[in-house]
Amino acid sequence: MKTIKIVNTASQLPEKIVSNDDLSKIMDTSDEWISSRTGIKNRHIAVEETTASLAAGVIKKLLLQSQVDPAEIGFIIVATMSPDSTAPAAAAKAEQLAGLNGIAAFDLNAACSGFAFAFTTASGLVNSLDCKYGIVIGSETLSKLVDWQDRRTAVLFGDGAGGVLVQAVDEDERLLASDLKTLAGDADYLTAGFLPRQGWGQKKLGSPYFQMDGHAVYPLRHGKFPGRSATLLPRQS
Repeated sequence: MKTIKIVNTASQLPEKIVSNDDLSKIMDTSDEWISSRTGIKNRHIAVEETTASLAAGVIKKLLLQSQVDPAEIGFIIVATMSPDSTAPAAAAKAEQLAGLNGIAAFDLNAACSGFAFAFTTASGLVNSLDCKYGIVIGSETLSKLVDWQDRRTAVLFGDGAGGVLVQAVDEDERLLASDLKTLAGDADYLTAGFLPRQGWGQKKLGSPYFQMDGHAVYPLRHGKFPGRSATLLPRQS
């Protein structure tokens, strides 16, 4: 069994920057209110860019930095909850935009933990596909899922992409452990991206914009789960 190592990293950001002061002009908020609660001062927002084009920028940078033959790339995984379309996948479109073809490319949606899920998936693919290299990217244009009048959610999100080129190696295991769990019972505390339903009397499922129960989400972010005795603690080195 082969393991994977990270060969290179790269990122791609949209050009437009939106500051807290910019947000204060369109909603009831302020730089002090946002920065004191989140630490955020600015965020990049995609205007011309897309989830796929940001991912493609990462692919191009990784290949340029590493001087790897694209023919040796076995797969491209894009972790995203904000694809440009349900089909084609952002990974497939990014492959095309990067000038590549014939590579296994697919999206993986696990929201905030998407990159962790994708990287763990990549560790298995290097063996099942018997390939030398793979690319794992997290790419989001969450600004298109934001209600820009809702300060509970709009201040939290921005756009961008980051990724890694991984190589299959015959060495001691480099991915020491992965512990993937989904707290399905808490799934409705933060939702986004419901598609409209039309025809045959189907009802709309929910809002396409972020909807958040902040009082429920905050303790989850800090490892405290309502109704559970367990608390996540940092693993000691």
